[in-house]
Amino acid sequence: MDIIDFRAYSPLPKTMKAIADPGSPLGNYVARYHLGDLSGNAMPPERFLEKLDRLNIRYCVMASGGAPNDEVAQYASRSERLVGIASISPHDPYTAVREIQRCYDMGMRLVGLGPYQDGLLANHRLYYPIYAKCCELGMAVVVHTSFNFGRGLRLDTGRPLHLDDVATDFPNLVIVASHGGWPWVPEMAAVAWRHENVYIEVSGHRNKYMVGPGSAWESLFYYGNGPLKEKIVWGSIWPYLDMERQVEEARQLPFKAEVQKLLFFDNAQRILKRCGAIR
Repeated sequence: MDIIDFRAYSPLPKTMKAIADPGSPLGNYVARYHLGDLSGNAMPPERFLEKLDRLNIRYCVMASGGAPNDEVAQYASRSERLVGIASISPHDPYTAVREIQRCYDMGMRLVGLGPYQDGLLANHRLYYPIYAKCCELGMAVVVHTSFNFGRGLRLDTGRPLHLDDVATDFPNLVIVASHGGWPWVPEMAAVAWRHENVYIEVSGHRNKYMVGPGSAWESLFYYGNGPLKEKIVWGSIWPYLDMERQVEEARQLPFKAEVQKLLFFDNAQRILKRCGAIR
């Protein structure tokens, strides 16, 4: 079965350096995940595509992790199977809107937002020019929606309920909520069920721990096998978690066989085609 990995980091040297920087908001993740030196994960597109081939991953959606948008776009341009996410800061709305247009002109069709890093809720007015510009261009937004390990960063910035306002005010905007909204999974399920334009991306957690008693993922599996079966996509969050192991463990998640195909490929393909990231 072909797979779309909707959440990995670009294998650029600057990405690996940035996400391992102990002084950055993401640096604490390296200690939490016991990763050590990540520099060995930097690789040219050809070698990364070989890695994807071994796992039947047809497309990989890559976050910048701190690398410049230009370099992520250039890396992704080496293959139609690689999809870059433009990293945008909302604090200067005029600059943000211009950067979105520039990224669009470079071929990028997804915009990544990290409310926890920005110190804002996802429905903050500073994000609204970004949402409006993405609607204008037909781009999708990928919004961090979960808890975080960042030092000194607010936890409530990841609550899914904040996306309810955004989805209501921008009904034509494709919104992908990263990391499944954990630990507010029932809230995440409610927002995605309520809004046709909201999708749930599941990454950032060892899949084998998601099925244990008290994991808080029960709502995802219950509704994911029913009314939300076309609203969930999967991501490995490589290199924080091992891509091979994540694929193997994800196959054991308690989704019906027909839902597994939707989770691994069809739902993500529909999103990426809608925003023009793939043909």
